Amino acid sequence: MYLNHHVKIVSNHNIKLENTHKMVLFCFFLNFVVLAFGVIKYGWFIKEIAGLFIFLTIIIGLISKLSVNQTVDAFLNGAAGIIQGALIIGLARAIVVVLNEGHIIDTILYYTSSAIHYFPSSLSSVGMFILQAIIHFIVPSGSGQAMLTMPIMTPLADITHQTAVLSFSLTTELEILFFLLLAILWQV
Repeated sequence: MYLNHHVKIVSNHNIKLENTHKMVLFCFFLNFVVLAFGVIKYGWFIKEIAGLFIFLTIIIGLISKLSVNQTVDAFLNGAAGIIQGALIIGLARAIVVVLNEGHIIDTILYYTSSAIHYFPSSLSSVGMFILQAIIHFIVPSGSGQAMLTMPIMTPLADITHQTAVLSFSLTTELEILFFLLLAILWQV
């Protein structure tokens, strides 16, 4: 069985860890050390981190003695698995930019806070939870939902900012359990 043109899936459990594998693993872990150092010391962000991973891809391709086409194919096969999440996060970020630049988020914040403002502090967290639950049905991606709602929820958290994060986390986890249970019941 082949994963793509050049990577063979082997079902034999007696696979030997060769020097090439060790060098690739060493480069992989070294990449994360350099990443942590760059982020902490030099304040690297998305562009620098992406460049570091592309550089790692080239180095691993050379160590593994893959051709340029095989290296690019392996990189694209790996990136294909995360492209859907990246598009959802990008779309959520675009919505946040439009809301901020159009000053729409201020209106949403005002009316949301006025609805929750009359609640006591203990019940405002329940209101935040309900609002997060409603938004989660519209935006099922956890990171996309965080990108959309945290700019609104954080100023509303009268108790602490952790309240906003907790309402987001609980909503996400409970709805994952709900959808999982729903999928199981449909199979029965």
